[in-house]
This record gives sequence, C-alpha cells and structure tokens, in this order.
Amino acid sequence: LDALPPQEDSGNAGSAAESVASVLAATIYAEMACLLAGWSRADEAEDWAGRGLQAAQATGARRAEGLVRNAMGMVALLRGDVEDAIGQQRRALDIATELGGADDVALAYVNLTHSLGQAGRLDEVAAVAREGSDVVARAGLATQFGGLLRANAVEALINRGRLDDAAAVVAETIGREPRGIMAAPPLLQAGRLAMARGELDIARDRCEQARLVMESESAPEAWLRVAAESAAEVELWAGRFDAAYEIVVEALDLITGTGEEPFRAMLVALGLRALADRADVHRDPVSRKQIKDALTPLDDAFSGGVNLPTDAAVQAWCDAERRRIELDAAPDAWRACATAWATVGHTLNGAYAAWREAEARLDRGVNSEAIDAIRRAYDSAMAIGLPVLARELERLAGWHRIDLVTPPGPAVAATTPGGDALAAYQLTERELEVLALVAAGRTNGEIAAGLFISVKTASVHVSNILRKLEVSSRQEAARVAHRLGMR
Repeated sequence: LDALPPQEDSGNAGSAAESVASVLAATIYAEMACLLAGWSRADEAEDWAGRGLQAAQATGARRAEGLVRNAMGMVALLRGDVEDAIGQQRRALDIATELGGADDVALAYVNLTHSLGQAGRLDEVAAVAREGSDVVARAGLATQFGGLLRANAVEALINRGRLDDAAAVVAETIGREPRGIMAAPPLLQAGRLAMARGELDIARDRCEQARLVMESESAPEAWLRVAAESAAEVELWAGRFDAAYEIVVEALDLITGTGEEPFRAMLVALGLRALADRADVHRDPVSRKQIKDALTPLDDAFSGGVNLPTDAAVQAWCDAERRRIELDAAPDAWRACATAWATVGHTLNGAYAAWREAEARLDRGVNSEAIDAIRRAYDSAMAIGLPVLARELERLAGWHRIDLVTPPGPAVAATTPGGDALAAYQLTERELEVLALVAAGRTNGEIAAGLFISVKTASVHVSNILRKLEVSSRQEAARVAHRLGMR
C-alpha cells in the first residue's frame, strides 16, 4: 500500500493508472480502518483512517471517504466522544446514500444506531433503526444487516422500558431466521427481553445460543463482552449470584489486553451486584473474608470508563453496590443511582435502583419516606412490565406489612427450600418451618397459631433464627431465606 501514494492526475496514461491505484489504496486504507475499529483497536484504526482520508481527498474517492468517516466515528466512540461519532457516521451515511452503495449504507446505519444508543438517545435509535431496516430491505440486505439494525433497536427499547415494542421487533427479527454471525445480536436481545419479562429459562437459553454463535464465528471481543453482561444479569435475576460472578470474572480475563478494557465498568458493576447478593445471605466471618478476596479482580479491573454518557450512572451503581456489600443501608446512594440512569433514559436500570432504594430505606425503618419509595418502585415495575422485580417488591412489602396500594398478585404459599441451601446455618426442622412463615410476612402470633405453639415459643424460635443467620431483623431474615430459595 505504501507503494500506492496519492498522485495528481496530469492527464496521461501513466498518471491515470496511478490515479486508479491511488483510489484503490484509499479504499483499502478505509476498509482496514473499519475492520480495526470493529475490533476496538482504536490507535491502529485511527492511523489507517488518517491515511485513507488523505488519499480519498486527494483523488476524489468519495466511497473511500465515506468508509473512512464511518471508521472515524467508531474510533471517536471508542474514545468516548459520542457527538463526534454520531456526526462522522451521519456524514458516512450521507455519502453512502448519495453513491447508492447498499453495503455502505447498511454499515453506516448499523454504526450510527450503535453510537446513538451509547449517547443515551434511545428513542432516536429505534426510529433510525426502523428507517435503516426499510432501506436495507429494499436493497435486498435484510438478512445480512437487517438483524443487526433491529437488534440495536431492541436493545434501546428494552433499556427504555418499552418492552411491548421490543417484543414486536424481536418477533419480526427472529422470524426472518438470521444465519451465522448475524444471528447472534438478535438472539442476545431476545434473551434480554425474556429476562425483563421474567422468563429466565428462555433468557438463559437465548443468551447461551448467542454466545455459542459468537464463539464459533470468531466475533469481536466487544460482542463477547456484551454477551457476558447479559448472561450475568440473567443469573442475578435467577438468584445464582455465584454463577454470575464467575461469568463476570471470565469476561474480564477475556478482554484484558484488548481495546475493550476501557468498557469494563458494566461488568464490574454486575460483579459487585453478585457479591452484594452473596453478602446479603452469607454474613459469617469466613464468608465475609471470601467476599473481600473476591473483590480483588473487580478492583483490579475497575476503570472510570471512556467518558460515555452512561459512565456516571455505572459509577453511581458501583458505589451503591459496594455499600450493599458492606451491609450498609444507603438509600441516598441508590437514589443517586436511579437519578443518574434516568438522566440517560435507562428506565430498566432505574427501576432496579428504585427497588434497592426502597429496600435500603426499609432497612432503616418503616416510615412515610420508605413506604413512598417502595410504592413508587412497585408502580414503576408494574408500568414497565417487570414481573420479577414486581415480585421482589411484593415480598419486600409483605415482610414489612406494607400495602402497595395496587393489589399484588395471588399470594404464594411459603415452602422450605430444596437441597441444602440453608444447611450451613444449622437450623432445626422447626426453625425452618418458622423461617418459612417469617418469609411469608407472618407475625409471631400468626406463626404460633399456624404451628400450634405459644407466642412465646414462636418468639424464641425467631430470636434463634436471627442469631443463626447473623441478621438483626425478621425482614433481613426473610430476605436471606428468599435469596437461598425459600418461597
């Protein structure tokens, strides 16, 4: 390529050949820049893009310039400059549309919607992705690129809390039966949608299918990172915090030394959530030491991000989860987290933070502020359509005997957990029965009546349970029981 520098066209045959060669060089430079940017190799991509832009402008190679602009947009995104990224990719789209290159138009739409999503302009993502899907379909590229565009739209719609709209796009996309690497993003987003709707087995299957496709097709680390984030979140909602933590640590190892390192913050946040969930149910000294040791890979990996609009929200999330690991009820930290997510339009993550805020306020005592917090969180979960979160809030309200105003679903009878989930706490059979009723929100009097024992005996059992679980209230005991599988 260095043998093909841009040349002035002086009109003779030799100069014409050199000009053609220079256009070819500009195109190759541009395509190399796009390829390297897609693999998050920002420095190399920037170098190739600079050479490509110089060659394209010297020879008037408009297609090459459009590709370079697209690559420069991806590099800008890797650097955290979302507005420059969007501007460059809009220019790339304009050039591709002007020249009529279907592949270039599709690539510009895909990367533009991705950048808009990173900028927090989620509603705009859905609109631009729909426009792009129609354009590429008319060009006969619906199978190749349509799935990517619709996957970007679904991701934005889910984050925005527009689950019904996301479901319609998922059905349309999966119905087209995308093949190869193009099947991975739609499968992954289908998994995230199932997770949001509480269909956790389906969510796990979809995420695993996406991961297998990505690995078999040698997908970029960015794709594998996002797949790991989704898989870890599914495990967290399923109560499998140890599995979630392992997914996070493996993903952090995978992207170490790659251009994806600056984007580790979301993985770290999910890892902290997993450890906080573990800390909530394993409070003995040995477990506390294990949790402290498990923080090391997360601390080593943590970075402040790349100055994306979501970085402040992820940082606030990490701060709040660290407080939860220390068993520190920090409602203000969770309120700050919810506000930060609202600022970038991420309704789903905001709903999670609202739940944790309500939980933290209730840990400090039942008062008007705590009751208002849990009711707001519940109304939000119901409005979005998040059954898993709604059930968590219903249980939380039941433990504290709070009326959520909106009638909850049918009560689920408390049952003792299967297997040896609580074996480490050495509860007696009677204590397990009492704990099941505590988890169902029963008072000591109701427990006594249900088990045909005296109120005093019920009180003694509850006190023994609190001591063995190393918690200070019956509500915390109920939460521990629930996390360990008692329903």
